[in-house]
Amino acid sequence: MVQFKLSIPTLAIMAFSLNSSQNKYCCHAAGGRRGKGGVRGNGGGGQGNGNGNNDEPSHQEIIQNLLDHRGDIVRSYTNTPTGIKASTWSLEDNVSGWLKTHVRQMKELVDSDSDVIRQWDDLFQKAFELRDYHDMRVNYTDNGVEVEQDGENDCAVAILQAHAKVVSLFIERGRAETRLNHDVPEICENL
Repeated sequence: MVQFKLSIPTLAIMAFSLNSSQNKYCCHAAGGRRGKGGVRGNGGGGQGNGNGNNDEPSHQEIIQNLLDHRGDIVRSYTNTPTGIKASTWSLEDNVSGWLKTHVRQMKELVDSDSDVIRQWDDLFQKAFELRDYHDMRVNYTDNGVEVEQDGENDCAVAILQAHAKVVSLFIERGRAETRLNHDVPEICENL
């Protein structure tokens, strides 16, 4: 795997490398806010966090923390015939903790058949519609997570691969990317 760390301004685009023989994508967000500051807590006034655990930051708070510290995140993923394999990590303890919490929270959402996040984003809406057609396995590492996802049909595989790409774009482009709607893969349009 080839990884790049570029010395460019905070809002610059991260480097991607493509190893076409393995269909592997890799990236490291350059810039980003580092060190102290920008860390969001877990809400005020004991109002809860919407995820059933009042001692833990909400999904939204974790995502905002990760966006604030995207320059500390290294991510690579590989498309497989049935889905994806991804590794996302950070040498910063707080960031690696947020990564682990985020993946656990999202897996709980997918497994719960309840809430859907980013309902306004076509790709995420379709991913939650098809949550019964894919399997997710998570390995928590010292510095982050390794995730394998497999789809049961061509559409589910395409959704998993599109999602992996968008997650990498979130790290690359930050909030600018999170404001965008992401298209559903063509293979899924008639489902």
